[in-house]
Amino acid sequence: MVTVSAWTATRLALAGATQCRQLMTKAGQTLSGKRLATAYAFSLCDALTLVSRGAAAGGAFTADAIATGILRSSAEFSPANGFGPALRTGQPYVQGAARDLVWDTACGCLRYGAGNARF
Repeated sequence: MVTVSAWTATRLALAGATQCRQLMTKAGQTLSGKRLATAYAFSLCDALTLVSRGAAAGGAFTADAIATGILRSSAEFSPANGFGPALRTGQPYVQGAARDLVWDTACGCLRYGAGNARF
């Protein structure tokens, strides 16, 4: 099992997380040691990145163009918040994996279970 803190440190090295952290730093936001703020920022980065890329790839800033553009540009999308990407044509959702949280009585803490469960 992996502790939540250890996994969080590993996740921060993923492309989407790295890009989001750079954007937040550039905007003057320091997220170090602030797990809730980091999760919120990463979710915000994912949402705005999808809208921005969707509008560019879809050719307009309308709901239909953005939706089409998101799927069109999905191969390049790396989520900041999550365990792995899943977004592609015919599979219109962002998260591609999950992990169970288990209570470890030895440390009195939450830990992630064994590996990712792909959707």
